[in-house]
Order: sequence, then structure tokens, then C-alpha cells
Amino acid sequence: MRIVITGATGFIGSSLTNCLKRAGHEVVGVSRSTCSEKNNIVRVESFNNLPCGDVLVHLAESNNRILINSQHGVDYIGQVSQVARDIIKNNFSYYIYASSVAVYANREEGVCGLSDENLSDDNYALAKLEVEKIFLDRKNSAVIRLSNIYGPGMSPLNVVSAIISQIKENKKVVELQSITPIRDFIWVDDVTHAINLIIEKKIEGKYNLGTGIGTSVSEMARTALEVAGKENVPVVAKMKTGPSCVVLDIDKTMRDLNWKPEITVLEGLKRLLRN
Repeated sequence: MRIVITGATGFIGSSLTNCLKRAGHEVVGVSRSTCSEKNNIVRVESFNNLPCGDVLVHLAESNNRILINSQHGVDYIGQVSQVARDIIKNNFSYYIYASSVAVYANREEGVCGLSDENLSDDNYALAKLEVEKIFLDRKNSAVIRLSNIYGPGMSPLNVVSAIISQIKENKKVVELQSITPIRDFIWVDDVTHAINLIIEKKIEGKYNLGTGIGTSVSEMARTALEVAGKENVPVVAKMKTGPSCVVLDIDKTMRDLNWKPEITVLEGLKRLLRN
């Protein structure tokens, strides 16, 4: 199959490109800012005139929730919605949109299900929900709500990067914004493997893509310190926060794809600390 990916140069896009190529697919990346003949990245002026292909995977959206909510406001919702409408004007037989766990509101415990009505209402989440609707309103589309993805090449701004960098810098204290939130951390290769299966099976509708296992930020940091042999290094928070648990219900995903995540948090942290 010929698969076109928006956002192919990003963290997930780069890993997905490699995964799909290993599976025997032809992959074309598109960007509005850069091009690379070597990596088969095509520069486009607009997403309504993309290179031809069988499948379109839309990854090209900002993941900086704080920046979008503080500086872009409601204009951002209109911008990403227009991009989505431009994309579906292209003649692909199947579309995948990478949404986010951010659409779910914080809770004190439990998992987030696809029918959950407890949703976030900030502009970042509302934009994701609006774009989801645009893709789901047409046939032959899947929306995947991605949990907290980590692995080589991840953003230096996320909490796992903050933990790993401070350990490698031999800090006497690992200091994080908050250590009580519970999140669903998934290794990037588990994500790209699942997306490859989605492409092959052409499933439609919404899917949660995570591990279904909650890990607190404190537990993540303590595990990383143990792997590094630095169990005595304290982990502290810059601020106190209330209960916050965002973990995905992945039963439907595992059943429909015959898939399950393979890399545990312990194994993932070992890999990152070896690099």
C-alpha cells in the first residue's frame, strides 16, 4: 500500500514511517515547511492537494496544549478544522486521525472509555473533538485517541524527558512540576505497531490507544532511578496538585486488532537510560 503521512518528521511520524516501511508499505511524508528527497518528504502548500495514495494518516497537529490554550484560543479550533476538511477532499480510500487522551477530563480514579461523557472543555481538547467529528462523518475513517507516548526522539518538554535528563545529568534531586498525576504511558513502537494493524484491517470508528495501566509520575521517576542505580535520589514536586487520573480503556482496541502493548514502563525506561 502507498501511505501518506502528515507530520511524518515528528516523533510519532518518524517512528511510524520506519514501522510501515519494515512492513513493506510505500510511505510518503508531507510537510508545509520542509522537504527531503532522501526521506521521501514532499513539501505542499496546502493539504487539499496531497500526493496520491491508498491511506492517509494525519499526525500534523501541535501537541503543546499549554501554548495553544494560552495563546491561540478559539482561532486554533477553526484552523485545525479547516486543515481536516482540506485533507478529506483528497481521494484516499481510508483515513486515520491521531487524536489525544487530552479529550478526556481528569478524574480521581478509573479508566476513560470511548462512550465517556466526562470530556475536557479547553480549546486544545475541543479542537481534537471537532477534527474527530470531521473524519468520523465520512466513511472509511478511524480516530485513535493516543495516550502519553514516550520513546527515543520524544519531546524534551514531557515529563519522561525531564526525569531521564535529570538522572543522566546526575542531579542530586529529581525535581518535577507535579508527581501525583496518574497517566497511561505507552512505548512509541507499540503505538506504531497498532497503527500498522489498523491500516491493514481498515477498522472504522474511535479507538483508545494506550496500555490501560496507570503509572503515577512519582512511580515513573522512582522506577527510572532504580534502573539507574540511584534509588537514594529524592523526587520532589514544584507544586502540589489534586487527584488526577487519565488512563485509557483499551479493551475494544485489543479485541478488534488482536493486539496488546508489549513494552512495560520498566523495559521502556531501561531502553531510554541505555541510550
